[in-house]
Amino acid sequence: MLKAVGVAQMKFLLSCATALAALSSTAAGASPPMPPEGIASLRASLQNCTGGWISLGQETETVPPAVLAQRLSLLSRPSVELSREDGEALYSIAQGLLAPATEPAPWLGGGKPTLTCPPRPTEAIELFEYLVGSTPDEMRGHAAAFGWLGYAYDSNLVERPDQKRAQRYRLLHRMHSSFGADRWSDGIDHDLFANIERAGLRPYLNALAQHERRGGTARIILADEALPTSPSEARRLLLFLSEGPLNRLLELEGTGQIPFATSASDIELWAAAARNLFGFRRYAARMLKGARTVNGGSIPTATMRPSIETLRPFLDMRQLAKADPTPDAIQVRALVTHTGRVIYVEPCDATPPRTYYHQQLLAARLYNASAPSKLPKLPIAKPSGGPVYTWVVLPAVRFSESSEGKPEAHFEPATAERCTSSAVIDATPPPVMQAPPTPRLRID
Repeated sequence: MLKAVGVAQMKFLLSCATALAALSSTAAGASPPMPPEGIASLRASLQNCTGGWISLGQETETVPPAVLAQRLSLLSRPSVELSREDGEALYSIAQGLLAPATEPAPWLGGGKPTLTCPPRPTEAIELFEYLVGSTPDEMRGHAAAFGWLGYAYDSNLVERPDQKRAQRYRLLHRMHSSFGADRWSDGIDHDLFANIERAGLRPYLNALAQHERRGGTARIILADEALPTSPSEARRLLLFLSEGPLNRLLELEGTGQIPFATSASDIELWAAAARNLFGFRRYAARMLKGARTVNGGSIPTATMRPSIETLRPFLDMRQLAKADPTPDAIQVRALVTHTGRVIYVEPCDATPPRTYYHQQLLAARLYNASAPSKLPKLPIAKPSGGPVYTWVVLPAVRFSESSEGKPEAHFEPATAERCTSSAVIDATPPPVMQAPPTPRLRID
């Protein structure tokens, strides 16, 4: 089994098991419910706040302090029972109570405070410590909570400043995020991994790397440590559905420090990244580079075309509510495996478009671009020894408006000649809107 898994990977799995055992031994008593007197003190402090917590749910709304105070009752239970939204709301309370006590407030990531409160550092620190817990699974709210705690314990915001405790919190912040995390060194050196080892936080790091939502930065740290001796292990750690690790993997592939890989699982993860992450253009480009390499240099277009009657039961018609009329039909194509399974859907054009506008992306989403596994297998020619990956052109989409003012979708035949360039990868991205430069003050 050791040969099958690989020595480096087996060591990592064993270290994760050790980490989970070490963490579980403390989990039972970690992040317990907050005492009633602490909750009462927070409730009293929140009555003097203005502004509110900005909830980013289905609709953005500002939750005022009086309504936000209702969530304080959640502190009577362990933090592991809180939802993600609960943690973000409670984090905003702690941030609002601690930020006014700092001059100037440090930039730690996690956004600016949206609550304006009288400074109550004692209550804020107690709430932050409740939110961070003792294990990655207990962590609620934003990782910047570690940074706030590090700042607090290294200042006069606590009765007895504790630089060792402050450094530990800053190191935990850096393990969660590279944004706003600084001053984490113990002074011996500036080697991040060595600092983590000396602080006894390797079990926490290994457990954090397994966390589906928060593990990206931890995986980069472990991959950079593994890279000199095991590029394959570094690749395994970085091939993770998160922008940070994938961007690091692209960087290391670009410099040749990690060999370029073209396995089916590798290509499908890049396809998932193109569907789900913000940097979808670069991930789609990497996916297609892998597919072309597997094919021997290019991705052909199948001559067979699925009919709209075949596809209609599988369309995501919810997307239609967001559509505006389009003067021309929007071309769409799907990337399929040799079995006809769809792994990626994108808008396309006859020539590289100047920009990928919203309606083009919407047309692809109509074909379940965010979840192509919902589409049926598409009919393609399967010659022996033929390409592994093939483009299949789908019926073109033209959006219009009915006589009642409701959006409609019409489907038209499409040809390969009108679908030779990606409207995503080959397009010029929209210009980034930038604020005008701040005027410089002249001092005579």
